[in-house]
Amino acid sequence: MSKPVSSLKLGGCYLLLIICDTFSQILFKSASVDVGQASLESWASFGSFVAALLHQPALGAGLLLLLLAFACWMQLISRTDLSKAHLISCIAYATVPVCSVFIFSDHISPQQMLGISLITVGAGVSAID
Repeated sequence: MSKPVSSLKLGGCYLLLIICDTFSQILFKSASVDVGQASLESWASFGSFVAALLHQPALGAGLLLLLLAFACWMQLISRTDLSKAHLISCIAYATVPVCSVFIFSDHISPQQMLGISLITVGAGVSAID
């Protein structure tokens, strides 16, 4: 029988999942920006893009964060309902665009902001027992 986990530890695991998921996406974007756009005209051009990506430290760091996020995810779904865990984890759909504004100077339209707000409220409502 597994030992019960405090809600504080479970919340910390959720927080770590969101942080790792968010910053893995930021690192993936950084790696792709450093490499530049690939021409999609040929497989050889795309292959060169992938080869250049493999030499980007940001890609490796992003993959490590994604692996840590996966470990957190496995811990969470072993301790809570998948239906609840999945809804709460969707908060990353809000954190990634918000962070991209500050890191990459991305623009968020009013419609996107409304969507981000709805996702955040939905994740908060789904967390209530």
